[in-house]
Amino acid sequence: YRGVACLGYGLPVEGTPWLVVAKMDEAEAWRQFHLVTLFSSLMLFGVLLLVGGWMLGRSRQRMGLQNLLDEVDDLYQNAPCGYHSLDAEGRIVNVNETELAMLGYAREEFVGRRITEFMTVASRDHFGRSFPEFARTGRVRDLEFDFVRKDGRVQPVLVSGDLVRDAE
Repeated sequence: YRGVACLGYGLPVEGTPWLVVAKMDEAEAWRQFHLVTLFSSLMLFGVLLLVGGWMLGRSRQRMGLQNLLDEVDDLYQNAPCGYHSLDAEGRIVNVNETELAMLGYAREEFVGRRITEFMTVASRDHFGRSFPEFARTGRVRDLEFDFVRKDGRVQPVLVSGDLVRDAE
């Protein structure tokens, strides 16, 4: 209409040859749609920024926690004395690098086996008497055992331990 793009709709007027025509400039008709689209796009962009910021924060937090875990693991693995963890049946579930080096075994040779497999016969008997008391009281201090190194030499050790229970 007059050189401007329009949207229009016409209906006949009953009993006449006339039409009633409603028209609106196309720009005016689409203005509200464009405003809603712009507002929705801005909201979506804002939500994406918030989610991205939250994810970045979580990622940094995870990296910080991982750094702390790596530091604790380094302290455990390279402690100046041997450490190992046993399950309720006396099987080795974890051991540090210091103890492995002290006894000459690889981790695969050590973890999963009973600790008594690496002891002299006398120490096995001593362990058999001490372990139930340890399980009952949750603590032992300065127990002497003789471990057999991979090369066959006997390695005297002084053991202190604390019982830590998990959910099971």
